Amino acid sequence: EDDHAGRALPGASMKNVWKVWMDEYRAIFTDAGVALIFFGAIVIYPFFYSLPDLPEVLRDIPVAVVDGDHSALSRKLIRMLDAHENLAVAARFGDLESAKKAFFQREAHGIIVIPAGFEKKALRREQATVVLYGDASYFLTYRQTMLGCTQVVRTLSAGMDIRRLQAKGATPSQALALRAPVQG
Repeated sequence: EDDHAGRALPGASMKNVWKVWMDEYRAIFTDAGVALIFFGAIVIYPFFYSLPDLPEVLRDIPVAVVDGDHSALSRKLIRMLDAHENLAVAARFGDLESAKKAFFQREAHGIIVIPAGFEKKALRREQATVVLYGDASYFLTYRQTMLGCTQVVRTLSAGMDIRRLQAKGATPSQALALRAPVQG
């Protein structure tokens, strides 16, 4: 619809926009390939993306340990890390730079650093940290390494708390209940 000067009338341009939009919308839903990508991929992709992670059979991931504390507690932590099913202590280093070399040469997929003063802080009930550097380019490896390290550190911490409570006179079952009042 035009006026006498050849210009489109305002209502006509909106009708054209609406018509073009409806034509495109129809084309989307009548094209099988486009419909498959829009709807099929939304349902199918998440299923197949997670399929390789289902068995979770990744075990004994080699990690490098930097023991800056050289204490009985740090040695116990290293033994516990090596005993965890996800982890295998591949090498021990005295400094982070040496561990980084092993990491970048793919001799280890993670570096666990136990800093100096770890045992003293833990015994004083201060925040004793353990640092984990992991290779996040392989999500499953990173996840299993992080999970293993976290579980070991939490187990060590719980054991220390339970022994403290028992030293104060609690029975083993009381100490466990006080350490983890909510079972989950």
